[in-house]
Amino acid sequence: VDGEKGVPGAHVVLTPWPVTSVFGSATLVAAGVDGAFSFAGLAPGEYRLLAYDDRFEGHVQEPGVLERMLYSPESEALTLRESDSRTVRPRLAEPDRR
Repeated sequence: VDGEKGVPGAHVVLTPWPVTSVFGSATLVAAGVDGAFSFAGLAPGEYRLLAYDDRFEGHVQEPGVLERMLYSPESEALTLRESDSRTVRPRLAEPDRR
């Protein structure tokens, strides 16, 4: 899964779906200065992709915030098959302020 023309430095999370625990199953990468990112070696299956701006990093680490963000309309559902290659452009999500 590759991203293009995203937000430089954005955090991009990919997790198997449905999620049982974000911690331990999610993979996080930072977009480069050009906004590009990549996940390689993924097993076939259902995933959720989410991107958020670096300024929310501290808030996203609070209990339950990332999980709620994965259920938001800004997260993207992906179904990957054997040898799939995808290019995506995720929308930036903002954590709720509960």
